[in-house]
Amino acid sequence: MGAGDFMLLLVLALVVAVTRLPLAGDYLFSFEAVNLALGIEYFDLHLHQPHPPGYPAFIVQARILKSFLPSTEDALFLCGFAATLAATLLLYRFGERLFSRSVGFTAALLLALNPVFWHASLASPSRPYLAAVAVLVAYLSYRAAGGEPRFAYYSAIALGIGAGWQPSVLVTLAPFWLLCTWFGLRKLRRIALAILLLTAATTTWLLPLTVVLGGPEEVYRCFTDYLRTKAGPVSPLYGAGYFAWWEMASQVLAWHVLMLAGWVWATVLFLFKRPAGAATGGKSASALPAWLLGVVWAAPSLCLSLLLYAERPGQTLTVAPVFCLAGAVCLDRAAIRTSSFIRSQQAPRLAFLAVAIGINLLLFILPSRMPGPHPVRGGWLSGVVEQIRFRGALALYRTSRLHFEAVNLATSDRIHFLEALNGPPVMAVVWQDDDVSWRKITYYFPSYPTWVLEGLSGSSSRRRPLLWLHRHLERFAEGDETHPILVPDRGQLAWLVHLYSPLPPALKSQGVPLCQFGTMFLTDLKRAPQRFRAGPYVFQKTGAAALQRSD
Repeated sequence: MGAGDFMLLLVLALVVAVTRLPLAGDYLFSFEAVNLALGIEYFDLHLHQPHPPGYPAFIVQARILKSFLPSTEDALFLCGFAATLAATLLLYRFGERLFSRSVGFTAALLLALNPVFWHASLASPSRPYLAAVAVLVAYLSYRAAGGEPRFAYYSAIALGIGAGWQPSVLVTLAPFWLLCTWFGLRKLRRIALAILLLTAATTTWLLPLTVVLGGPEEVYRCFTDYLRTKAGPVSPLYGAGYFAWWEMASQVLAWHVLMLAGWVWATVLFLFKRPAGAATGGKSASALPAWLLGVVWAAPSLCLSLLLYAERPGQTLTVAPVFCLAGAVCLDRAAIRTSSFIRSQQAPRLAFLAVAIGINLLLFILPSRMPGPHPVRGGWLSGVVEQIRFRGALALYRTSRLHFEAVNLATSDRIHFLEALNGPPVMAVVWQDDDVSWRKITYYFPSYPTWVLEGLSGSSSRRRPLLWLHRHLERFAEGDETHPILVPDRGQLAWLVHLYSPLPPALKSQGVPLCQFGTMFLTDLKRAPQRFRAGPYVFQKTGAAALQRSD
């Protein structure tokens, strides 16, 4: 590695640090992050500690870091930061080998400042490993296809072990790995050895997971049940309807468009005449063209996201490096085209890179509020246009700095609110609060019994059972007239409700005292009626000195 390479890597590392470290939150950001934190304490997929597929290598890494750090939050943030840094630096090396140093640096910079990757690296500590593992496997596989057969074995080990951080890469990167391995090794005996190495590397995390869960059948059941629960309502592969699928697919498409938005404008410059003698390809020694590698890399992940399930922006990060490489090549070719009348390639390269980075920064910083749907006037075309507008605005908001800070602020408000309640026992009721989930409340307040009321929003007709939660436990209760939810005669009942919850006015109409703190409410049970309703559920005071903990 020369001095030039070292300086560029140092610049990229500083960019990642400057854009992540100051934004680190004090509390866990997402439902998924809480699951991972619980998995660090006690690993149990049945309790979603963490949720399937378990990310066993990630949990081991986080536990090691936790032993040297003061908090679980710090350990999880450092895990995500390490993956973000690795993905950025590896993409530079891959782009440099595939095309040129300038293309590699541009691709890495576009990745580091891409709004989807930027937000996910702050919000989801495990998701950046999708990009990191993908770039590592792609780099090693490409070298195998480019005349260095031993790298096929290295890539097999990297894919097998890397799947311990993100098991989905075994499916999404398998076609890319197989294609490069076939071209690199050529002989069936060597290919079989590479597959054997891949299997052995996968076994390093899959075998312990199988032992912990109680056998292969339990692993299969746990994985498939979780996938059915998540994908069933939205995936056509599970029989979901068109509108349910389109709601999910439109968000997936919007997140992928955000990966292109910073540089796609440069394709217009391809209309200029190419200067005589200008290079049109990379310095690849592989028999596989770069465009084919990109398609085989991105297509499986994109298809699975569209047809199966993708709920969060970070779940699309496998393809982010591909799009950033494509963007770097596009900007480089655009600079070459414009050099025919500018007589310089370096100036347009810097100018185009500055514009692409500026657009990415604006996409991350610009959103100022949560978007809402507009009334549709006209025919079906107006409805389609409105859907595209709303889904695009929602995708932009959900990958923005504003969303990240809004969730952190809401979490801080609720935690400080509950911490300030001293003396009488407290019971937190979390109802369809997307920013601060019940999982966070039970994590930070394990001694507070927490009831979850879902399906009461005017925008949803779903009716869910009432859940009683106490850290690692879940119990169902009817909460009807004959089986009311028992609460003590004295104490405080904390309500954490959705912004548009119908509960506060309904409770007040029954004489339930509510002291309001934003979207948080506090009830003094001593002054509450003997019996009152929360939606379809009935609460009844009893002479017990503590909140209900039924068997």
